[in-house]
Amino acid sequence: MKKLLAVLLILPLSVGTLISAENTVGSVVQYFGKVKVFHKDKPTGQSVKKNMHPVLIDDFIRTKRDSSAAIKLDNGVKVLMKEKTQFDFADLKNMTLEEGMVVLNVKKTR
Repeated sequence: MKKLLAVLLILPLSVGTLISAENTVGSVVQYFGKVKVFHKDKPTGQSVKKNMHPVLIDDFIRTKRDSSAAIKLDNGVKVLMKEKTQFDFADLKNMTLEEGMVVLNVKKTR
């Protein structure tokens, strides 16, 4: 009975991890200053406090004055966000620069 209970408690945690991994488009690999990630339909953003902060589908990232963020997308594209920039991540094919400046490093695959 104890083993069954342990499996039932662990199973939702592993399924939740798999679901969130499917919804990621990349992660903030490096940042400087004030950077916030806003999730879909949530009015307040989450401050980036450490590298490898996940970026989910439909998130947008905002950098403040004298701040920057480097994001590595799951498809290998690297995005450098300069200060006072907002970048929307609808998915890996649809991204929108709302304001500011973004530098992309894209490598052609064969």
